[in-house]
Amino acid sequence: MLVRLFGALLGGVLLVLSGVGPAAAQWENIETVEGAYGERITLTKQPHSLAEGLSARALGIAATDTTKWALGLIGAAPEDEISIVYGDEPLPILEVQRPSDGIGPTRVYVSREAFLTMAETEAVMLRVGETEGPLPAQLRREMEEIFKRSS
Repeated sequence: MLVRLFGALLGGVLLVLSGVGPAAAQWENIETVEGAYGERITLTKQPHSLAEGLSARALGIAATDTTKWALGLIGAAPEDEISIVYGDEPLPILEVQRPSDGIGPTRVYVSREAFLTMAETEAVMLRVGETEGPLPAQLRREMEEIFKRSS
């Protein structure tokens, strides 16, 4: 009994001294970097698989006067139509930015409200070409954290 209590106490002390709490470990797939124009980009480091050959990462891009919200789609073909649907209603897409050389992720910019809706509910469906499905639960949780950090 005393050994367990001492072990738990020692573990807690080491956790505090290391500066890494349970919350930090939970968000190890989120990082904030500085962009080319001084904006702070908070994003998921590793993308989440949506379907065979298609994955996504979430981004919050905070500049001095505005914040942009986006999904980065890896594996979307240049000709793929992209839509986001909540129930029977499409969520507004502000802009789709495709790589000029066809190599790299496609960025889908959405409003603050659409980003938050996507993060908070599993009922949102993402359609990319012929592929359709919900956002993975872990990606949605990370989107909520990105929203908090970037707002």
